[in-house]
Amino acid sequence: VYSGHNHPIWDIAMSPDSAYFATASKDARMWMFEESEPVRIFVGHTGDVECITFHPNSKYIATASTDKTLRLWTTQDARTVRSFVGHEAFISSIVFSPNGKHLASADDNGLVKIWDLSSGLVMKEFKPHIVRILSM
Repeated sequence: VYSGHNHPIWDIAMSPDSAYFATASKDARMWMFEESEPVRIFVGHTGDVECITFHPNSKYIATASTDKTLRLWTTQDARTVRSFVGHEAFISSIVFSPNGKHLASADDNGLVKIWDLSSGLVMKEFKPHIVRILSM
């Protein structure tokens, strides 16, 4: 039995290398399958962590919070590498591009942003829906 979160878990992700899984709740946590306690705790958002996903190389985790920001963290030491600000509504879904160079985020207003990870800037923004996007 895994123990650690005292609040609801909003999202879960598996690392591409199958070594870890991560959970999103009041904070974000990374776990090894054979350990019952988290191996990393990612703290920095001012709201609940709603979405979590691993970078294709498993060296980074991206999180999205009710504080309307995204963060890119290292899995090695749970350090914030970059923060992304620009959504005006709660972020409801995030996903990395297969090549690991971009991060897509969608929000409750149906807005999608494509972020360049190296610069932290929005490359493209579009609104394919007028309602919340639940998954990408």
